[in-house]
Amino acid sequence: MRTLLLALSLGLTVSLPAGASLITFDDITPADLIKSSGEVPKNYGALGWSDFEVVLSGGVGAVSPTACAYGWAYSSWPVNSVPYFTCMTTAINLNSAYLTCVGGDNHIEVIGRARGTTLYDHTHILSTTTPTLCIFNYLGIDTVSFMDPGSECQFEIDNINADASVPEFGTWFAGTSLLIPL
Repeated sequence: MRTLLLALSLGLTVSLPAGASLITFDDITPADLIKSSGEVPKNYGALGWSDFEVVLSGGVGAVSPTACAYGWAYSSWPVNSVPYFTCMTTAINLNSAYLTCVGGDNHIEVIGRARGTTLYDHTHILSTTTPTLCIFNYLGIDTVSFMDPGSECQFEIDNINADASVPEFGTWFAGTSLLIPL
């Protein structure tokens, strides 16, 4: 008796952006700010924002033409009370962003978490006069928090470069084999 091995494969499509997404805050309007009381609107750039305000007409930390976001990080605040953004639908890769210290200590601690577990925790020294490009390469995270390892840091952030995280091969490809007697 011969046996034919027939391999059936099911490929699930993962929708990813054609490249990294650039979050510039430039398309936030004054009407949006009235609705959000000056805060970065919830779900802006497909992210959930907490404790970030919008600075229109560009601040010291603006890289893009018309706006940036502002946060105030304290070392003594609980983790859920510091400025952060999160993505609840999928993991993201945080590639880079421009940050500028606009008050207080010029050190900022940027923490990347996935499902509550800290995967990345780095401190960056920021300029007080010009935006500093911070390279993160935080892969597969869902939350980014900003803290000050000293006392406090008021900062502006702009041109956040992030993209959807590519899942591991086994999470998006399923295959099966069937043995069929001939």
